Amino acid sequence: MITVLSLIIFLIVFFGLYLGMYFYVFSRIALILGISTNYIYWIIIFVIALMFPIATVLSRYYSNIFVKTLYFTGATVLGFVFLMFFSAVIFDIIRLFAKTNPQIFGIILFAIVCLLTIYGLINASFINTKTIMIPLKGLEKELTVVQISDVHLGVIHSKNFLDRLVAKINGINPDLVLITGDLFDGGEKITEDSISLLNKINAETFFTIGNHEIYDDVNYVTKILGSTKVRVLRNEVVEYKGIQIVGIDNPEKEFSSKNDFLCNMVADKNKPSILMYHVPSGMECAKNAGISLQLSGHTHNGQVFPFTFFSWIAYPYVNGLYNYKGMYLYVSPGTGTWGPPMRIGSSNEITVIKLVKNK
Repeated sequence: MITVLSLIIFLIVFFGLYLGMYFYVFSRIALILGISTNYIYWIIIFVIALMFPIATVLSRYYSNIFVKTLYFTGATVLGFVFLMFFSAVIFDIIRLFAKTNPQIFGIILFAIVCLLTIYGLINASFINTKTIMIPLKGLEKELTVVQISDVHLGVIHSKNFLDRLVAKINGINPDLVLITGDLFDGGEKITEDSISLLNKINAETFFTIGNHEIYDDVNYVTKILGSTKVRVLRNEVVEYKGIQIVGIDNPEKEFSSKNDFLCNMVADKNKPSILMYHVPSGMECAKNAGISLQLSGHTHNGQVFPFTFFSWIAYPYVNGLYNYKGMYLYVSPGTGTWGPPMRIGSSNEITVIKLVKNK
């Protein structure tokens, strides 16, 4: 009963804040643009606010043009509202302390947010490639590894996106492809047909569980991926071309740093090893186990500015290559997007890792 009550309280608080953000933003838009805020206006705003949650639920059961359009529109509006929220706060603070024409200043802010939204949508449509070089002790021969993470296949990133992604990966001609979680969005139902393109990857491919696979049902995800060439590593170690590949599941409890499998992993410290672990944490356990390189994702590098700052607060290692006490850590900014199909201050990335001998 306590669990149910806690869930009810959480939902009330969450949707209260969610709707409050929409009403605050659109009250400021009405002020800036001189729109009359009668009850019809607020009913329209209420409907707009519910678009994304309703489309998210519908996408679990239906896959048609109406649901996809509703989802994309709702997600885009959500991104716009996020950006406008911070702009509206700035607008209100300046109004308190500075003598300025609020309407002119507000219109400028509103125009900037609209342009940023368009830019974010365009920027998120590209998949960039980043190449880094990492020396590993005990490496038998140089290898090219591709890391993708947080693809979030679903309503937004559908088969067309996956087709482009696979083509880009094959163009790199890697020896190994590692998918570090959140391959799926947790929204639209996964089918064998929707992921069949994974079989076209021209390299050995391994995958480890992220938090969105847990939302989607880990066992179902594992079963569906069994129809492809992708090998799912669930708290296990395999060896490929002289490198130990370790795959550890994302913790089932959100924001939990405790992971018994991670801290008790068994690997040969005399051989080079790569740990696939979705969240950029647990490095101390990985270091103690003798891991050479940890590959993570999850943060999206904030995805949409100014959320980058919040990502830094939650995860000290938020994006890029780090040296953690002699062990390498690479945190991918993600290959796709979640929620708003936008990228501002970040970009979708395929990471090409050139593993070279440590001389």
